[in-house]
Amino acid sequence: MRIQRGLVMLLLIGIASLLSSNALAYHMAPANTTFVAQGPFNVAVAGVNIPCNAVFIVVTDAAGQPAITDAKFEGQILCSTIKPIQLPWKIEISSMTTGIIHNVGLMTPPATCTGNLPVIFSLSNTFTIPNTAMIGGCTVGGTLTVSPPYVIVP
Repeated sequence: MRIQRGLVMLLLIGIASLLSSNALAYHMAPANTTFVAQGPFNVAVAGVNIPCNAVFIVVTDAAGQPAITDAKFEGQILCSTIKPIQLPWKIEISSMTTGIIHNVGLMTPPATCTGNLPVIFSLSNTFTIPNTAMIGGCTVGGTLTVSPPYVIVP
């Protein structure tokens, strides 16, 4: 009886460690790919709303873990003054539809803003960053279309 309890306990510990491991982590496919994500993106800082077109370069590594390696803001003259800092921005995918972009940094003329941004993945090859307040006084958000097509897989 003691041996059976011991075996059951070992089995439960093994299952718990498997469930908590990265073996079940979500990733973006295809791996080893460079994606371009672009579209309308708003940056509000110091009471000024700056509607821009954002162009993010997203690269997946061999395990399909994505990171934003470059970010540009185009459009009106103020957009060109927004500069990304702290690149690359790692994207942690927490489900088939959600994730977090970590350690995002933007330098604007009146402020430097940092923080983690939520991201919503869609089946229509877009990802949305809902309007989110950052440390430093910026609020950012937008929906970007991604090319080539991607999928989120467990």
